[in-house]
Amino acid sequence: MSSRNQGSFGLDNSTFVGSALKNPADPTVEWVSREILLRPRRYLVGRWNWKSALVSAIVRSAMFFRAVLGAAPPAALSASLVEFVLAFALAGFGGALAQSYRRAQPRWLAISVASFVPPAVWHGSEFVVHFILGTPNLHVGMALSMLYSVVATLTTVTLMRHGLWLSGDERPVR
Repeated sequence: MSSRNQGSFGLDNSTFVGSALKNPADPTVEWVSREILLRPRRYLVGRWNWKSALVSAIVRSAMFFRAVLGAAPPAALSASLVEFVLAFALAGFGGALAQSYRRAQPRWLAISVASFVPPAVWHGSEFVVHFILGTPNLHVGMALSMLYSVVATLTTVTLMRHGLWLSGDERPVR
């Protein structure tokens, strides 16, 4: 690297855009986390994943419908609709977060963050909403939803690490 392009800390100035680093080929978990906090519009809103949102909304609303149907048939449709709306709103952001960490290093930490942060936010919100609404058999619906989260999150992270299931600025152009 020539001294002409070298910054005061030995960093290549060509990696800077304004005050932010360009997206490096192998970003660290720390770099991705900082970018998400500084630019949520780009990383969470811009990459909101409609595929994750729609699939999650359909599957989770069906699971809540079934969980509540046995205890209170009239409440099953209500619980299912609430879950559909909640899942559609939140799961797209979970997909965006997984996408943002897909190339981050170390890999184990990136997968851990992408796998644990969205479900923690998700299930906390899900419990509060259904608890306030008095959803019957909430424990069954929550258990099914958590089980689905494990499968869906690992599938999403794996697909995204292979360049599939992407949204926003990283989606493949046809």
